[in-house]
Amino acid sequence: MSIEKIEKNLDVTAKWRCFPLHPEIPDEGISIARLLNTSTEEVRSYMQTLKNKAKDIGLPFGQLQDTYNTRFSQELGLWADSLGRGYAFHKAAFRAYMVEGKNIAKKSVLLELSRSVGLPGAEAEDILEARAFKDAVDKDWDESRRLNIQAVPTLIFNGQRLVGFQTYEKIAQWLSGNLL
Repeated sequence: MSIEKIEKNLDVTAKWRCFPLHPEIPDEGISIARLLNTSTEEVRSYMQTLKNKAKDIGLPFGQLQDTYNTRFSQELGLWADSLGRGYAFHKAAFRAYMVEGKNIAKKSVLLELSRSVGLPGAEAEDILEARAFKDAVDKDWDESRRLNIQAVPTLIFNGQRLVGFQTYEKIAQWLSGNLL
């Protein structure tokens, strides 16, 4: 399921918002077991459940063991949005993080992602160095707190929420008011 398909077929426009997904995680990352304060075996089981859910809805998903700080990828993602390359960047960042297990807090990874979707690498580096989209991410984080968003993805439409990965059909039903 892609946002582009939803927008095109259901005549809606999606607005990406940044969410503070464990901002306390250091840039070098930590194991998911440590984050969740559980065993590696429990994490494997949980990740397999997520992988199965992702497969059911057509999303790629790797065998994650570690998690990383997403702050800089969010800042760069808003820059990509401003250049009309947001979907491509978000999709590449999702793949890098959720499928390939790359550390998207690393500047080198983010610059590689930027170039891979046709964004100018030198400008991306300048954006990261200047923290040009820091305030915009802070604003999104504040809004997510105000709305009491606690999980990603969270879709909001006409004051109603749909939380978690969903099939295209379920999103279509929800947007049409048939799933409340």
